[in-house]
Formats: sequence, C-alpha cells, structure tokens
Amino acid sequence: MFLNYQDSLGQYSFGYSAPGSARSEVRTSNGATRGTYSYVDGTGVIQTAQYFADSENGFQVIATNLPQAPLPVQDTPEVMAARTAHLQALELALKRDEEAQHREENALEKKIVGDQGDADLHRKLGQLGATKIALNEGERKVLENAKNIEPKDSDETVQAIASKSSIDEASEKSMQKVCQS
Repeated sequence: MFLNYQDSLGQYSFGYSAPGSARSEVRTSNGATRGTYSYVDGTGVIQTAQYFADSENGFQVIATNLPQAPLPVQDTPEVMAARTAHLQALELALKRDEEAQHREENALEKKIVGDQGDADLHRKLGQLGATKIALNEGERKVLENAKNIEPKDSDETVQAIASKSSIDEASEKSMQKVCQS
C-alpha cells in the first residue's frame, strides 16, 4: 500500500507498507522532516528507525540497531560510603595541617617576642651591672625561662657576664670599706 500527499507550500507526507518493510515520512511548511521505517534484518529481527531533520538540530536518528550510549555509572552503597569516609579524612587532614601551621606561626611569633625580650633584659643587666633591678612580669618570665634553657651562646658570653659580675662585686666591697672608714 502506498500513500502520497504534497501541497503548494512544500509540505508532504507519504508512506508505504510491504512484506518485510514499512516507511512513513512527513515534511512541514518550515522544512522540518520526520519519519520512521522498519524492516526485517537477516537474522529475522524487526529493526525500526525514527529520524528527524530541521534547520536547528540537523539530522537525528534513533534506531534499534544502533549502539546506545551507556547509562551513567551508579555508585554502590559501598563506594558511596568509601567516598564519604575519604572526603571526611581529607577534610580532617587539611584541618590538622592548618592547625599545625597556625601553631608553628604562633611559636615563631613567641620566639621572636621572647628573643626581643631577652635582648632587652640583657641590655638592662649590662647597663646596671649586678645591682638589683625591678623586673616587670614579662621580663621575670623571660628570666625564669632563660634559666631553664641550655645556653646557646658561646662560653665567651657567659664568661663576660661572670667577669662583669665579679668586677661589680669587687667594686661594691671597695665602696663599703670606703664608707665604713
């Protein structure tokens, strides 16, 4: 059986059906064409195709004998759990790294401030000799910490402080003898 129709605007439709195959097609006034056909292949399976063509999307076909794109891979519950655990571990590691870096920066800041405090304290001691001086709370803590730390300076610095201390003690004793006489 064969059907055919066409008008003055360029629209048409036709179709046929025969043993082992069939086809139909329609064209609209805007030039879009759509159609379908089917046939029995060599293995006895009916194959069907649908097609569309227009000026925006071009020619597109969907057919039973064309390969289909695979479906997106679906994660199993085990994979989802492992992914979640991995992301949590990664976040925890990043947080620990940030905290460690923050601690290092704070320690460096304290060391710099402490070194400046030590320098100020040594300068004051050097100016005043071994006489008693009033220390503020920060200087007192620096001095206590300095007692607990192994000296990193050379022995010359320790000897210089000791000899200055000895000279100051000798001067003080001399002054006391002069004052007593």
